[in-house]
Amino acid sequence: FCDTEMGKNKIQRTKLSEDIDALSAAIEEGKSTILKLAEDTATLTTEVEELEKAMAEATTLRLKEKAANTETVTDAKAAQKAVQAATAVLKAFYAKASTATAFIQLKADPAAWGLKTGVKMGTDEWDALANPNFEGTIDKGHKEGMQTFGEQEEGQQDE
Repeated sequence: FCDTEMGKNKIQRTKLSEDIDALSAAIEEGKSTILKLAEDTATLTTEVEELEKAMAEATTLRLKEKAANTETVTDAKAAQKAVQAATAVLKAFYAKASTATAFIQLKADPAAWGLKTGVKMGTDEWDALANPNFEGTIDKGHKEGMQTFGEQEEGQQDE
């Protein structure tokens, strides 16, 4: 009887040891899975934080661009109204001008403008009109053959 019981116990011990080993392996596998998932969670949390930061920066940039665009649109609308007003003024002017039949040019009265008349070029009075405080010699004009710069240009007079 003892041998039979001892044999049964030995088989049962072996089976239970195998079960314990299998469960221990399952526990270790579960622990490694937990560790891997914890690392993945940490990585994903970091990535989510980076994405949220990037989204906040993009939102701020978009709001600035929207404000600039709104200002540009407002300026463009104001300019459009100004152009329409200017066009209306020009249309009205040219509509009135189209009824005119002729232009008459009248002789201007130089005295009305405070201009002297009868002053001849090259006279002392002419020179005084140019600069009354000028002291020195006045260029009375170039004479034939005078050069003002470099060598005399011959050109292609013969052709």
